Amino acid sequence: SLLRSLFHHPSVALTAVGDPNQSIYGWRGASATTLLRFPTEFADPQGPAQVLPLSTSWRNDEAILAAANVTAAPLATAHVRPLTARAGAGVGSLTVVRRETAEDEAAHVAAWIAARWRSPSGRRSGRTAAVLCRRRSAFPIVMEALREAGLPVEVVGLGGLLTTPEVSD
Repeated sequence: SLLRSLFHHPSVALTAVGDPNQSIYGWRGASATTLLRFPTEFADPQGPAQVLPLSTSWRNDEAILAAANVTAAPLATAHVRPLTARAGAGVGSLTVVRRETAEDEAAHVAAWIAARWRSPSGRRSGRTAAVLCRRRSAFPIVMEALREAGLPVEVVGLGGLLTTPEVSD
């Protein structure tokens, strides 16, 4: 492996951070198995390299983490532990909605955000929200629904920039 040939030396400290369940760089040839092999590939005379799981979620309440853990359970490995809530996390709530079309789903998301983004008087509440899309092709549909709901839209990341007329030309 390239990493092993570059960094496998007693005087070099190497840290790898990642989640084998999130293979977002697979299109670049990366593989989640690289993370799983890390302890063996970088073993020293004392044994396998140490693995420190990062399993505390600092953003989510308990209900969201319970749903995430049920969803991710089939992907479990020895190095991936269920997520736990931060100290003081709330109970939280989870709402599941299924719509017939992507446009209906985007309109529902936009209405849900708009209801919470504005105060009861109709003014902006100061809250922020993020919408995660399963695929890049959903960006324009979601952006349109958010704008139709009178919400400001900012797309973060290269994928969103590629959909703006100034960049796509």
